[in-house]
Amino acid sequence: MEVRPALPVDLRQCAALDHQYTTTRVWQIDRRDENGAVTIAFHPVRLPRPMRVRYPRDANRLWEDWRQWDAFFVAEEDGYIRGYAGLLMHAAEGRAWIRDLVVGRRFRRKRTGSRLLQEAMKWAAEQNLNRITVEMQSKNYPMISFSKKHGFVFCGFNEFHYPSQDIALFFTLRL
Repeated sequence: MEVRPALPVDLRQCAALDHQYTTTRVWQIDRRDENGAVTIAFHPVRLPRPMRVRYPRDANRLWEDWRQWDAFFVAEEDGYIRGYAGLLMHAAEGRAWIRDLVVGRRFRRKRTGSRLLQEAMKWAAEQNLNRITVEMQSKNYPMISFSKKHGFVFCGFNEFHYPSQDIALFFTLRL
C-alpha cells in the first residue's frame, strides 16, 4: 500500500468510499450546573445494539475541501483508494488538524488508517508543527479507540461543530 498526496483524479474514488461506520458505544456527555459551577464529563455508554452512523460531512463536497486543505493524502493499493486524510495547518498554534480520516469499510482494520496517520504526523513534523489534533463525532467510538491507541489524548469538545448537531470530540498528540 502506498500513501501519497492526493490528485484531483482521486477525488471520485474518495467520495465513493463507504464513510459510514458502525458502533456499539458512544461517549455520552454529562453536564451539571450547581451553584454556578459547571462540570462536564464524558463516559462511554454501551448501546443495546450496534448503530450505523452517517459521517458528519458530505463526501460529495470533497472537491471544495481538497482545495482548502493544506495536505490531503490517500492510501492506494492496486489502483484503488482505500482511504484518505485531509489536514489543515494552524501554524500560529503549532498544530496540524486532521479534519477527515476516512477508510473504506472493506479496508478497515488492515492498518490503512494507521498508515494515513503516520503520513499526517510526518507532514506535520516537516511543517515544524508540534501537535496534531483529530476531530470526531462523540458517536464514533471506533475512532476514539483508534486515536487513544495511537497516543492521542482527549483535549476538548464542541456541541455545535457539525451541522447535524452531533458533538465533536477533539484528541491531540504532541509530536
